[in-house]
Amino acid sequence: MIQRIQSLFLLLGAALVASPLFLEWAEVLASNGAILSIQGTSLSIEEPEPINLALWPVLFLSGLTLVGALIDLFLFKKRMLQARIAMLLALLSAFLPLVMYFYIQQAVDAVNGTAAYQIVLLFPFVAAILFYLARRRIIMDHLLVSSYDRIR
Repeated sequence: MIQRIQSLFLLLGAALVASPLFLEWAEVLASNGAILSIQGTSLSIEEPEPINLALWPVLFLSGLTLVGALIDLFLFKKRMLQARIAMLLALLSAFLPLVMYFYIQQAVDAVNGTAAYQIVLLFPFVAAILFYLARRRIIMDHLLVSSYDRIR
């Protein structure tokens, strides 16, 4: 399972998709000087103004991608199903930064401020590339195994 390079791609992609749950995405500087920190599923504010921003869709999307990657890691006997799931994971993880950006812009609009983006926003794009590379290697494995079956 881990001896194949596509397993490492899937594992690294899962770690990169999980990173926005624990690291800071952006800091928003409000027009009144307050600093909002957007991290994981929380929005911390240094000023007592209440801002309601539901970040649960990001948690759901990244959790779904993370669990899918870990499940896909153990589907090594069903290579074509594993390749299809890897492509789905690549699409989900490419969509995740767009959802994160949407919520950052909502926070910017709510406080009428500016945002300073963190490098964490790019991690799901890198994960999408890793999932695509894993898919390619899974298909190469499938073709190699089927060619050995023809020789027998």
